[in-house]
Amino acid sequence: MANDKEKRLKKILRLEKETGFQNESVMGGLESLSEGLIESKRIRELLDGYGEKKPFARQEVVEEIENHLESEGKSKKEDDLTLSDPIKNAVGVGQKRGEKFKDLGVDTIRDLFFHFPRRIEDRREVKKISEIGSGDNCTVIGEIEGLSKLEPRPGVELVKAEISDGTGTVYPIWFNQPWIKNQLRQENEIAVYGEVKREYGERQMENPIWEPTEEKRKTRKLVPVYPATEDLSQKVIRWVLNKNLEKYLPAVEQYPAMKTVEENDLWGRKASFKRIHRPREEGDYEKARRSLSFSELFLFYFDLLGRTEKESKTTPKLSVSGEKLERFRNELSFDLTKDQEAVLREVLGDLESPEPMNRLLQGDVGTGKTVVAAAAGYLVNSSGYQVGMMAPTTVLAKQHFRNLKKIFKGLPVKVEILTGDLTQSRKEEVLSQLKSGTIDLLVGTHALLEETVDFSNLNLVIIDEEQRFGVAQKEGLGWGRPVNKLVLSATPIPRTITATVYGQYDISRLEEFPHGEKNISTYWISNSKRDQVYEYVRKELEGDSQAFIVLPLIEESEKRELKSAVETREELA
Repeated sequence: MANDKEKRLKKILRLEKETGFQNESVMGGLESLSEGLIESKRIRELLDGYGEKKPFARQEVVEEIENHLESEGKSKKEDDLTLSDPIKNAVGVGQKRGEKFKDLGVDTIRDLFFHFPRRIEDRREVKKISEIGSGDNCTVIGEIEGLSKLEPRPGVELVKAEISDGTGTVYPIWFNQPWIKNQLRQENEIAVYGEVKREYGERQMENPIWEPTEEKRKTRKLVPVYPATEDLSQKVIRWVLNKNLEKYLPAVEQYPAMKTVEENDLWGRKASFKRIHRPREEGDYEKARRSLSFSELFLFYFDLLGRTEKESKTTPKLSVSGEKLERFRNELSFDLTKDQEAVLREVLGDLESPEPMNRLLQGDVGTGKTVVAAAAGYLVNSSGYQVGMMAPTTVLAKQHFRNLKKIFKGLPVKVEILTGDLTQSRKEEVLSQLKSGTIDLLVGTHALLEETVDFSNLNLVIIDEEQRFGVAQKEGLGWGRPVNKLVLSATPIPRTITATVYGQYDISRLEEFPHGEKNISTYWISNSKRDQVYEYVRKELEGDSQAFIVLPLIEESEKRELKSAVETREELA
């Protein structure tokens, strides 16, 4: 029933948008909606006084309600706030929008805070209309002297405004946003930001940002521009970040001490997160970035200095028979390379020593790091111990899970996965099996670091791309006990940096490819030669070769003129 109410409310809000926020989507206006339909106290507060607001202000209210409806997570007390919360629990996110954030590599609240702008757009410059020229990005302020709605071709509607400031005229144009005409009608003077173009002898701005002159929330300020997707707009990302900064900023820990930070002319972590996402001055972004880098490096080296004491503890000395290793080899559908065999011997020596293994395994993609890690995991498991494998993203964790299932297909190794997107019942089942010792190897993201994760008999931790985890996250690896650690990295790290950053590790390298050296040639070919390329691919496919084509979109987009995978598949078929 509650779901039906939400659908009905969403339908009303959609109609309110389409009619230009005229408060005519229901009889008596949105404030008259019954308490039976709107049970949320927050939505009631937002709708209070809705009818007295201008359309632009009503738009803000409707968007706030939509964001509120997106959020499915229960509100937490301040003491319970944690940056490790899955992104779906963030304010205004929920399950559906959470999946879209995951596509950007944002799995947790911490990841959201570290989703930094790729640039800061300066909308502060206000120019007289007579001074603007083609290619300028600036803000102009003027009175609305004309409004029209046109349909240049079927399926395309545009609203065109005539804005004058006494020195000249500019024509903002909005495509497929017919409600803007109703909003603009009730505003005398507006501020408009966008790129100026010279079209048909007129100064025009296509789909510019606009707001009433008195607002100053979208124009005449510095605005962060984030890595985004077609389904996750800049507007939504900014809103979600601002709301979650307000809620989760108290959970951000400060390190080092503020005295040290101030001595280096930097900001604390709370202030840095605030300024990197809400810059006030031109240098704010850079100073905030330096401040956060300083705090991460401080904790990193503090962690390095503290490891000597931790790693003086011993791990159980494993006795690994040659028969077990031979059985692992026999179950593989391929032979190990000389490099893999050499690294495996080094790993075997580490496991048979009472000192905890700390080994960094470097190798390009395709050199077979996962197989070496799987062999180490099998040897540890066959000695009666458990293994944890941690990857920086859900996608990578699932990929490892699938690969390990294949590798261990004929071996008595139970592999499971734990990520933030598991249902609560499935998560509880996995945790129960882990604690009882039923699971031999658990693959996961940083979800493995949660307090509820309790290994029965952990001995080996495998970490993929360790440099992509925060220092505070890596601090939790090992679950409070001395363990063997194998770190995998495809990132080419210079030896001098390796010695500094990974000084506590023994280094192994895989340089040999299982199927020989990959000779890759890259060519840039114009669209006019597409048929020749396809003919070349056709000939290669007649042999034993395979081919793949990478495209920027899965399905066709109205917003971008790019070829989609679905469209290309049909074309090739």
